[in-house]
Amino acid sequence: MTCKSINVNENECFFCSSKDVKKYFSDTEIKVSFKRANILKFFNHKGPKKSSLPVKKIVAILTIYYGNITTALIGSLPRAKSASLDIFALKKEDSSDELTKQFTEEILPQLKNHFNENIDANPDIRLKDFKVVVELLNNNLFLRECK
Repeated sequence: MTCKSINVNENECFFCSSKDVKKYFSDTEIKVSFKRANILKFFNHKGPKKSSLPVKKIVAILTIYYGNITTALIGSLPRAKSASLDIFALKKEDSSDELTKQFTEEILPQLKNHFNENIDANPDIRLKDFKVVVELLNNNLFLRECK
């Protein structure tokens, strides 16, 4: 496991620490990055018109990359299977002790289970990369598998 983190502003925080992540992922080959969220990481952003739906804020994304990379110039290139876990900073006003506890005690183990179940999947069966998104909506955390 490799871990890369950033400093955040006083009004931002992460829902877990690198120690919390190491507790679950230290025995894996995963790249962990603590990042600052940007507008592209928020759902329901549809250009100039604002959506009437509440904004889901992305807390974390687990991605497992499979198979080949296809390029227009060269064709299909083999790619080593790899995984990444991106954890995003959110405003402190969106955080609470209960959410932090839920993320570290429930969500991280679920992400580890998704990692274990899918890291050894046959890349011939999976045509797309595997992705799990952790979202914050109305003060609740949700896990969603993207297909």
